Amino acid sequence: MTFPSLAGTLVLGLCAVTWATDYLGGALTYECLGPGPGNTTRYRLRFTLYRDCKGIPEPRSVKVYYRSNECGVNLESDCG
Repeated sequence: MTFPSLAGTLVLGLCAVTWATDYLGGALTYECLGPGPGNTTRYRLRFTLYRDCKGIPEPRSVKVYYRSNECGVNLESDCG
């Protein structure tokens, strides 16, 4: 490839329209609800997703993984 054609390819590449498929941000919060069945504690999780309305669509559900080495728990839950 010669220098003029390489330079032309780079200039055309810089003029291309681009967009991202990322979310703007999010937050995961929890609230302790107190004792649950057996020897457990119940929590309420809230996931907030911030996105550009013209961007990619929101997910239908959110998968949450949770683990406690102390209690020997390693689970996941599909929230949606």
